[in-house]
Amino acid sequence: MSDDSIQDLNDRLIEDAELRDRFREDPVAVVKEAGIDLSPEQEARLLAEEWLEKTEEELLSCFHDPGVGDWF
Repeated sequence: MSDDSIQDLNDRLIEDAELRDRFREDPVAVVKEAGIDLSPEQEARLLAEEWLEKTEEELLSCFHDPGVGDWF
């Protein structure tokens, strides 16, 4: 997985409300569709987060965080 792939997905998540909605529902699928391979630990970390509970502002804040790659 490259940092460019993560940054590209991050940028798309910031810009695309529909993609954010899909991410809330199934973050692992969205990340994999972006061509990012996840370890079982990374998948578990993504699935453990309460994405559906986050407001739009909270979600966007996650993607603006410089450490967003830590999710993947």
